[in-house]
Amino acid sequence: MSVPKASRIRRKLVALIDECEIYPRRNSHIDAVSLALFSRMAELHKTICYLAGRSLHRDAVILARTLCEAHISLYWLTNKNSDKRIDRYVKFWGQVRRQNMVRVEKHFGYKHTPSLIRR
Repeated sequence: MSVPKASRIRRKLVALIDECEIYPRRNSHIDAVSLALFSRMAELHKTICYLAGRSLHRDAVILARTLCEAHISLYWLTNKNSDKRIDRYVKFWGQVRRQNMVRVEKHFGYKHTPSLIRR
């Protein structure tokens, strides 16, 4: 498949999502994670097409691996036991974020004060 054709397909998919005004349901981790991964994959694809179109093939291949990893993650999350897997995924990333904040506080002296989310 050519780079221009791949770019057209991606643009059509992104436009379809935008035109349908698809938003994640409240309190639905599967919707939020799926849309976030789709958005990430669309941006990666755009960048890969850009690099490939400028004959930067090695850089494109490196990002293609990241795109494949995102696809595998989405497939694993939505294949079976979706609710359980999504909850596990969200909790894992919450732990990673908390560990990163501890590191920032330790090494840079920054103290994070979470703001309250108003609904």
